[in-house]
Amino acid sequence: QYAKDHDYNVAIAKRSWLTKALTELFYAVQDDEKEWKRNFEYVFGARIIEDESELDGMEVKKIKSTELFYFQSEENLNERIWFELKKTKKLFLSYNQGKGVTTFGMPVGDMCSVIDATLGEEKSSAVYSVIHSRHLEEEGEKLLWWRSKLYGCDPYAALHMKPDY
Repeated sequence: QYAKDHDYNVAIAKRSWLTKALTELFYAVQDDEKEWKRNFEYVFGARIIEDESELDGMEVKKIKSTELFYFQSEENLNERIWFELKKTKKLFLSYNQGKGVTTFGMPVGDMCSVIDATLGEEKSSAVYSVIHSRHLEEEGEKLLWWRSKLYGCDPYAALHMKPDY
């Protein structure tokens, strides 16, 4: 969101904590590393940097993680939600299934074996959602209520999910 609000291009070091964390769960590097890189850059709009020399001649602004953590966008909340939702959907469409490696070359596991086992071949038509966000406790109840009318899901489950639900 910070990059979007400030009209910055994002560059991510290939062997960083971020790519390690992402590729442990999503977008594992498969046989063709160049294809993985192209796909990742296309989907997330972030350039993967393998060597700092790739930044030569560019204006680089390094931002501390605390600055990003405390950043508050002035963009409309619904627009931010839509922007983040698109990125999150893209992540979950490419969850790791036990094939490939992280950007550090470590084998990945099957992130959603439980979902696959539960939903099987019907997973594409299943309607379910899990949202864990304390921000929704305020204005989110209205948003979830409208979504429940549109999609037929429980308007409160995302806020008050109990273990026996």
